[in-house]
Amino acid sequence: MKRWFTPGRRWLSFGGGLTAGLLVGVGLLIGGVVGSRYTAQDGHLEGLSLPISKLHATATHGGETFAMATGAITPEVEGVFFLDYLTGELQCQVVSVRFLQLAGVFKHNVIADLGVEKGKKPAFLMTTGQAQFRSTGGAVQFAGSIVYVADANTGNWAAYALPWNRQAESVGVAQAFPMKLIGGGKARDLAIRDQ
Repeated sequence: MKRWFTPGRRWLSFGGGLTAGLLVGVGLLIGGVVGSRYTAQDGHLEGLSLPISKLHATATHGGETFAMATGAITPEVEGVFFLDYLTGELQCQVVSVRFLQLAGVFKHNVIADLGVEKGKKPAFLMTTGQAQFRSTGGAVQFAGSIVYVADANTGNWAAYALPWNRQAESVGVAQAFPMKLIGGGKARDLAIRDQ
């Protein structure tokens, strides 16, 4: 009986099948990409349903007597937080993206909240984190950031939220509210001896 698959024909058959499979795969990929449409409303490619991820970053830097950090206020704007180590004054300033002017200044003194001893120089640390607070139904809502402040000497820390009035910002009215202490605690349970 004569064999149809000779060694030469096997390789030809294998190569043809491999080529056909690759062409089908490439055709499906090209068809999926060409047949898809990007929609900016939901950030997806229709047909492929690939989510678009936005990068969220904050910056923090501190020196011997001052620290600053950035944090989201709304999806459109962030605020810059300042902490003066000499006075304990924590403040956030926000610029209006609509009116290109100062939209708000928010302040709070952290000395009492962190239990800094009178006459002792604090060793502050500060950073921000993201938060999506639930709506309370009024014009004033909390901004999209929490600012965390700690004193490395005492081990005490506190977290603050920023009240934000979207309606006031939309008409160009500058805001000035105190920051709200939302919690805190001790990061260190042991007392450090003076050396």
